Amino acid sequence: MRVPPAVKGQAREGEAALRSVHLLLLGIGQLRVDQVPDDVVNVVGENPQSDADLGSGEAGAGCLQHRLGEVLDEGPQLLVEVDDRLGRGTQDRVAEEADRLDGPARAPRVVDCSCGAQSRWRCPASISRKCLTSLANPRECDGAHPPMEVLMRPSAVRAVKWGTPALLLVPLLSLSGGSGQAGTAGNAVGAFQHLSSGVVAHYYLTHPQNAPEGVRPGYQAAAKALSNAKGARSTGSARTVGNLLRFNRDSFGLPQNEDSVSACWNRPDVVLGGTNDYRGLLNPKGNFTGWHLSTNGGKSLANEGLLPTVGVFGKQVPSGGDPVNVATKDCLLYAGSLNYDPNDPFGNPSGVGVYRSTPARLTSCAGGDAPACWPVRRTVAQTNQKNHFLDKEWMTVGTSGKAGRVVWVTYSDFDLSGPNGFNGGSIKAVRCNESLSTCTKPILISGNEPDIQFSDVTIDSRGRTYISWSEIKGELAGTPQTFIHKLRVAAPGSTSFGPTRTVYRETKAIPFGGNLHADGFRIATYPKNAVKIVNNQPRVFVTWDACRIRVFDNICEDAQIKLTYSDDLGRSWSRPRVVSAGNENYFPTIAKDPNDKTVTMAYFTNRFDPVFHNRQDVELVTVDSTTAQVTKRTRVTPFSNEPEADPIFNDGRFIGDYIEVTVAQGRTYVHFNANYVSVPFLMQGERVPQQDNFLARLPS
Repeated sequence: MRVPPAVKGQAREGEAALRSVHLLLLGIGQLRVDQVPDDVVNVVGENPQSDADLGSGEAGAGCLQHRLGEVLDEGPQLLVEVDDRLGRGTQDRVAEEADRLDGPARAPRVVDCSCGAQSRWRCPASISRKCLTSLANPRECDGAHPPMEVLMRPSAVRAVKWGTPALLLVPLLSLSGGSGQAGTAGNAVGAFQHLSSGVVAHYYLTHPQNAPEGVRPGYQAAAKALSNAKGARSTGSARTVGNLLRFNRDSFGLPQNEDSVSACWNRPDVVLGGTNDYRGLLNPKGNFTGWHLSTNGGKSLANEGLLPTVGVFGKQVPSGGDPVNVATKDCLLYAGSLNYDPNDPFGNPSGVGVYRSTPARLTSCAGGDAPACWPVRRTVAQTNQKNHFLDKEWMTVGTSGKAGRVVWVTYSDFDLSGPNGFNGGSIKAVRCNESLSTCTKPILISGNEPDIQFSDVTIDSRGRTYISWSEIKGELAGTPQTFIHKLRVAAPGSTSFGPTRTVYRETKAIPFGGNLHADGFRIATYPKNAVKIVNNQPRVFVTWDACRIRVFDNICEDAQIKLTYSDDLGRSWSRPRVVSAGNENYFPTIAKDPNDKTVTMAYFTNRFDPVFHNRQDVELVTVDSTTAQVTKRTRVTPFSNEPEADPIFNDGRFIGDYIEVTVAQGRTYVHFNANYVSVPFLMQGERVPQQDNFLARLPS
């Protein structure tokens, strides 16, 4: 692929080509703990003012108006720093729509912020801030926008993303044990596609001397800057952005993603969220899984912190991300996490931890990674088997027959041996009592299937347990991938599961190693399930994302959200129905409200960016559980998000693998990430948009 002339295709002498996760920390200066100000965040909004200093005829003028013939989007969509508040371009509410595609709208004004012939599209900060007008695909590069002709060539933008070294293409580390030496590029490809990028980043940030030579200077600078900042405490504030709550107090500009959420049924104002919280890179113990609590229905943040260490084979091991949260009806709060040694994740044992607390304790505790916040915690699964790593856990809590209230946890046990760094895995499950004092041994769910992913677990109102997952055909063989969604069911009170049922063979899955045609973040088809009693029988719903068209077997066009159901415990299934409404749709999540006849779904959508299919929103749909028809469609986000607008993940490499919706007594909460708030990155430079977790409440 040809790199546009304005962009360096290779690093020069003394430079590192830093386009992968965590590598843009290069150039950070000394950062002292005592430099943390009281408040450093700005909320970004719409309707920026035009630049009064430069005219269109002047050299380097940043605002040259153009016309774009058939842009279907309209309204204020862009982000700009506006002194700690939103602009007045949109109302603080959500937009409810009928179940149809948007019709044509007026073409917006499109502005070229190329700033003349300056190298690499650099603009003075005063220009780049003020030139953020209604560009159909806002994309910042080194503080300014690339020329419009580059934005109009998706292949050129893709070349910028893929034309520089990335963690996906460099050695990871030896998968044969704890030597800490770099392995083969093949190992990096196989492992990175399946494991959290936090595992990789943790290793190189704690062992920068072992990073590949081409990116080593970046990791050494990042490790030094993060070391200087270690122990510092966030002093930012949780802000509202339109109808959304910024669900953290991050003042460092570090990302949060993989957003889980749950609310108490009897106290629906109590909402617990979880994230991969990259402030964990500053935590002396390496804890990485964030928790975030609201006690007033998402109006404000009551407290937050990081899940503390748990014992894995007798050694205290930090939390490592992949959060999941569950609140019981009477408001016991549970959190789940991966637990592994970030210094040597594959050479040392790994586990899955489960934590229990209460709203009162989480509200009054010190926050941070204080163990007192989560007084009950334990490892429910662990492995010290060579080249094995426990990953992608999920959890539910409910009453199951004579067993009473139980905690079910599912997870993937990955085998990271083999020439490509991935040799398959298996889905396993563990059941614990509600106090976490006793747990079963791991139960094999997926049988002898060699390549599996993405387990989900649900307990219905009558006590049955449902576990779904996907078997991937073709990945290990290097042929076009098919995802076979599967389900097993256990009777109330039982830990014995019935036969494996095939939900659907998805031949147009978003494959591992593939991508959406206009976004570069990691993604793969991810099924989720929910169970609703319909006509006095359990109806099992399964939803997933898949391509309408798959080009060259790895480029996904018009990704759709599909929904199917079974009324006979998985023996037969309805024909899948598409519930999304055009363009790209991904990361589906589903929840039920036992008091009505609906199920609720949410997902990311790019349909409000009809030209470029790049900017993202969150859409909520209400589905009639008896007909599986969409009855209501709501745009949750007040304006579209640019997923690349983050100083660490500015190549769009990682926005997490999931978001989540939950319902309690008519209230719906959606927890997701976006780049709506500007913060000086690690207290250096100007305020820039960065990735945060946001909580939406509907009705607001």
